[in-house]
Amino acid sequence: MIFFLYNDFKEGGFESFFSGNAKFAILPSFCSEEIPSSVVDVFINTDSMMEMNPSVIGQYFKSIHKATSIGGLFYCVNRRHKADVGVPVRIKDYPFDDRWYLSCSRPLPDSPNTQELVAIRTGHANAYPISRALADLGPFTVSEVMGQWRQALRRTAAFVVGTGVGSGNPGLVNIILGLSEEPRNPIRKLRKRLAMIRSRLGKAWLRRGGGGKWDIS
Repeated sequence: MIFFLYNDFKEGGFESFFSGNAKFAILPSFCSEEIPSSVVDVFINTDSMMEMNPSVIGQYFKSIHKATSIGGLFYCVNRRHKADVGVPVRIKDYPFDDRWYLSCSRPLPDSPNTQELVAIRTGHANAYPISRALADLGPFTVSEVMGQWRQALRRTAAFVVGTGVGSGNPGLVNIILGLSEEPRNPIRKLRKRLAMIRSRLGKAWLRRGGGGKWDIS
């Protein structure tokens, strides 16, 4: 037997597929909820999830998260954005959990609005989850654009005025004015060097019998 069909599934479930001689299982999508844990090496979805509403996508991801083995792959090629199901569906909103490493993310050469993803299942939570990696993909909502502006303003402010004593970021203004106590502050170093030069010149003038110190300020 080459194919494992729904009638076979109703008789013995997935156990009969894995213990039998069938090479391929052709089953309705709802059967995916019963796939055992960590038995699938590669999941593939192309031009399909973009046609589903978010709740259906969520059900598929529950099965994918459960069934993908550690080191297994999820190959996903879908539109970045589509709204044919009545609500916007964006690939960056797909509910990946934090146990994926994004190996590849690129637009297809012949279809720039279609994104190709290759994700690798890991056995631990990743510090840089896929949701963050895909956050820069358009389109953006108004709230996302405002959030990006707020983040840009916070970063600019931190660069200009710093983030506090001992933070390692004294701020451009403090560096220029020489107010930062950070040891690598170039203005602070320059002031120390000038003070040292002034002191040495003054001592040399006194040794030569001068009437006073040079003022090089």
